[in-house]
Amino acid sequence: ILLTLTIQHDARHSIDDNVKAMTSAWDKFMNHRTGRKLFKDNGMVGYFRRPEPTFSEKNGCHYHFHILLFFDGDKFNADLWQNPDFNNPSWNNPKSDEYTKNSHWWAVARHWEAQIKKLGRSCVLRYAVNIKPTDEDVARYVSKVGYSDKWDVTAEVSQGNNKLKTFQRDRYTLFQLLI
Repeated sequence: ILLTLTIQHDARHSIDDNVKAMTSAWDKFMNHRTGRKLFKDNGMVGYFRRPEPTFSEKNGCHYHFHILLFFDGDKFNADLWQNPDFNNPSWNNPKSDEYTKNSHWWAVARHWEAQIKKLGRSCVLRYAVNIKPTDEDVARYVSKVGYSDKWDVTAEVSQGNNKLKTFQRDRYTLFQLLI
């Protein structure tokens, strides 16, 4: 699956602030017993994490992680690794079917939020945690970066410097700022 994590930020937060907060939160997220248990119980065998910073004059540095998680197929249930339907009014009601069917999203989101709060920062869960199950050809990602014609998980994790198009004049990758 592709897991994307971020924190709330604004122009007051420097890139250094955001990098330190995200890196510390990630370390806590993965090393805390809750995170270790969640991923171990579901058969995670490894991951690849790629940070991606963007910048806008309005909100400053937006720093986030794209993490490609690899699971043992015998323990992995893709149905449990999905974002809630945020258009459903009961998406955050613990008694609703929408809540329980996305139980791993909720476990990840609550655990991520707890690590962010320990650092004195905050996040809005529906924007801070995004899970995309994928059955795309991971070998293509590993062996031929940029091979695909479409923007998919491969491109998201490996080609952030090409992500923003010219019509997004208020947001820039670090590479765009340098040129």
